[in-house]
Amino acid sequence: MRRADIGTIAAAPASTPLIRGVGLTVRYGGVHAVREVDFHLDRGEFCGVIGPNGAGKTTLFDVISGHRAVTSGRLEYGDRDISDKSAAWRARHGLRRTFQRQQLFGSISVEENVLAAQDWRGGEGGFLYDLIGSPGRSALREQRRAKVATVLEQCGLAEQRHRRAGTLPIGAARMVELARAVVDDPQALLLDEPTSGLGRSDTALLAEVVQRLRADTGCSVLLIEHDVRFVMENSDRVVVMHLGNKLAEGTPDEVQSNAAVIQAYLG
Repeated sequence: MRRADIGTIAAAPASTPLIRGVGLTVRYGGVHAVREVDFHLDRGEFCGVIGPNGAGKTTLFDVISGHRAVTSGRLEYGDRDISDKSAAWRARHGLRRTFQRQQLFGSISVEENVLAAQDWRGGEGGFLYDLIGSPGRSALREQRRAKVATVLEQCGLAEQRHRRAGTLPIGAARMVELARAVVDDPQALLLDEPTSGLGRSDTALLAEVVQRLRADTGCSVLLIEHDVRFVMENSDRVVVMHLGNKLAEGTPDEVQSNAAVIQAYLG
């Protein structure tokens, strides 16, 4: 891959969804985890995905982030078909996600965990540049540390920046994962059960950080979450999954008044 291609996707008309899935299907033998689902995430949109256990939410999420291949269907990112692109490729081109199960580097500090999200860009020169004391390397390192410091402050983690990540309570660990996902200015932020284990104040802080990111950068947000109230309070549009199918979609008000949704899930 050419250096100029890293972290970018080709421009597309503003009316084109940032992410679009057509006929997405994932099958395990004779079982359909996701069945011919059409999906889109618009630019700057906050979209929530809800549904009971086994509805296909996580499978759909994994398909979009590149952690699971489709049996059939197509996934587009901007104007590009990314159906065959790896999770690493997608992350480096602006699709960043958190995971339902925490995936921190427990033996290093909070700050180092968040810095690691920028290491793939390189540019610091390695051991040789350490030997010669390259000013460019030092400047880039300080620039990245300054960005990390800002994000840690926004996520309520400034006082714990030097603490070993493996010693954090679950709420703080979730916020570290969020900081790591947003520090590299994603085009789309994919949040997998982000409020799990969080208290009320941490949940409110998480919503504040994510909504600020949207306002400041135009980042799109895709959320899977069992806390229906959190989804309805923060989403522009809600997609309801049921038995691998897309049961309904619309504004929070439309979804909450949909008879099929009430019968299958909300009731």
